Amino acid sequence: RLSWIASSYDLDMSTAARHLEHALALEPANPDILVEAGLFVRRLGRLDQAIAIGEYQIALDPINPYGHEILAYSYRSAGRLDDAIATLRTLLRLSPDYLAGHEGIGEILLQKGDAKEALAEMQLEVLDGMRLAGLSMAHHALGQSTESDAALFELIEKYGSDYSFNIAYVFAFRGDADRSFEWLNKAVEYHDLYLSAVAVHPMFASLHSDARWLPFLRKHGIAPEQLAAIKFDVKLPQ
Repeated sequence: RLSWIASSYDLDMSTAARHLEHALALEPANPDILVEAGLFVRRLGRLDQAIAIGEYQIALDPINPYGHEILAYSYRSAGRLDDAIATLRTLLRLSPDYLAGHEGIGEILLQKGDAKEALAEMQLEVLDGMRLAGLSMAHHALGQSTESDAALFELIEKYGSDYSFNIAYVFAFRGDADRSFEWLNKAVEYHDLYLSAVAVHPMFASLHSDARWLPFLRKHGIAPEQLAAIKFDVKLPQ
């Protein structure tokens, strides 16, 4: 957990790497440590390695829903959207009320251009904040601006300090770069635990060509060249 705290709360990816290397040296085949390693290397942008770790971990511990979640998002970041959806479906069979499972599928369906099916998945989401984020994006994709605005307003009113990262990517998906950066800065202020994933999160794709994008990442030590410089490698047991 020291690695997770360093990366997710402090955005200190180098320290996180050292903690995780130590944990892996002690228990290289521990499924829980491997899940964290898969999450970490995905956030470093090393997607082939993230997938290899995730598939190995699932072979060791096939009924761990969290392991399926981390593997699914590695597939997603690598553009393997159908594999990502299939893995999240497996997760939901293992744990039908898994938080953000349906919303995650909905986001990937939005990437595939299937807004109608995405909306149906968002409506099934049990976690209210994620459901509202998903509904805002799905309604936007369907051209239903009133419904999209209402869901986003409710999300901000109810959960602004807890869902700053999610609000930022909802604005990015809706094409409002200024509000997205506003909420990314709030995510820094609130120590949002998902901020270290921003560089590989597909819902921020619309910001990648914005002149503010790379300076924001560099300011917080998570630009691609900064992540590439972090020494971390996982040797999977044979």
